[in-house]
Amino acid sequence: MASKTTSSAVESAPRILVTGAAGGKQGATGRVLTHFLLDRGVHVRALVRSDDDRADQLRAAGAEVIVGDLLSYDDMRQAVKGMDYMYYAFAVQDGLLEGSSIAAVVAAEAGLKGIVNNSQWCSDLQSKSPQSRRHALAEAIFNAFPTPAVHLQGATYNINMIAQLLPAAAQAGVLRAPSMAATDQLPLIAGIDVATAADTVLKDFSAFAGQAILMASQLRSLETLASDFSAALGKKVTFQPISAETWEQDITRNLPGFNPTGVEHLKALWEIMREGSHNRELMARLRASQPRLQLLVGKKPQTFEEELPAFLAARAKK
Repeated sequence: MASKTTSSAVESAPRILVTGAAGGKQGATGRVLTHFLLDRGVHVRALVRSDDDRADQLRAAGAEVIVGDLLSYDDMRQAVKGMDYMYYAFAVQDGLLEGSSIAAVVAAEAGLKGIVNNSQWCSDLQSKSPQSRRHALAEAIFNAFPTPAVHLQGATYNINMIAQLLPAAAQAGVLRAPSMAATDQLPLIAGIDVATAADTVLKDFSAFAGQAILMASQLRSLETLASDFSAALGKKVTFQPISAETWEQDITRNLPGFNPTGVEHLKALWEIMREGSHNRELMARLRASQPRLQLLVGKKPQTFEEELPAFLAARAKK
């Protein structure tokens, strides 16, 4: 394969393919990034799964919208045609390795200048989460191809933590987490900050090419999260440890339709966070990533205690 090359010049208006541009239940980094890019005059080709109201909103904002499947070689080949860069995000569901392989192949065939890959903070070949192991393999796949890649290893999204913890907090006044202690710390980040970091990378891709960027805005304990829920809900919320089996029952009941791969990953993720909370080296790395994130987003990142009431207010309007 040809050696990787990058341009030293900052491009003012590249053509960028954004996957996951419609947003979804697990996060909306693609949609937020699309609007950031459009606001600064970038041509955005937004790849969506369905031509629905969300696609119409993207068109109205100025994006070129195409419908396609990340697991279709033909769809992805058409999607990258004429593009300079690709933002790649794959939901926590089956198909990550196939999708990443297709993306790497079509990017190389099309001569893309770079890929920004939305990965995970716990991406590791030895991870207890099969999905996190797949993310580590996906990073390796992108790195093996000639198109330069940047891997954004974002921490657990605030919005995903809210979705898990809110039902019991609102209904019973308890924060239920499997096999955790009240003082255990969770690495968290806002989806908007991941999108902002992606935008920063795409403004000067050559400055970041080849890097895996660990990103966490906060390390927040479960007892502190309980206080956050108390303030946001206006009622007393206390932490309550539960078994992994009870947690899985909660998820099945409170988040119907959540795919089995997602449940498997989240179940392992709690164990990873439990162990990580007592791993000095990992905690040091996560703390060291926080100042860099602030530089990437050019501001103070959005905190969990800020995002929770905003989420509740938005939900109340629906």
